[in-house]
Amino acid sequence: MNMPALPYLKRIPELNSELLKPAYTAPAVWDDFDPATMTLCSPDPQAIRPPDEKANVLQVTLPTNFKVARFDAEKGSEVLRRLEQEIDDARFDTAEGRRAHPRHDAVL
Repeated sequence: MNMPALPYLKRIPELNSELLKPAYTAPAVWDDFDPATMTLCSPDPQAIRPPDEKANVLQVTLPTNFKVARFDAEKGSEVLRRLEQEIDDARFDTAEGRRAHPRHDAVL
């Protein structure tokens, strides 16, 4: 889905979410979702055109940077912070020993 879910949009006071409903094929599917428990997550995958492929071929790699909006409910946002910390702390075994996630080893 390339559009934010309606419950998330209801969290933005300046938007009239009722006027946005026609942009969705079936807006009623969102009726029972609580806006306070919805967030918006945008992975940042990298799309590249492999040099030896046809013009209409794209290769999409795994995202290396996730962006997540906070929840209205603090409990949900705490889950996001804990998840971020656990990912930062994760290590995996290699022939050279335990290593951090590759993003920690990137040379900028």
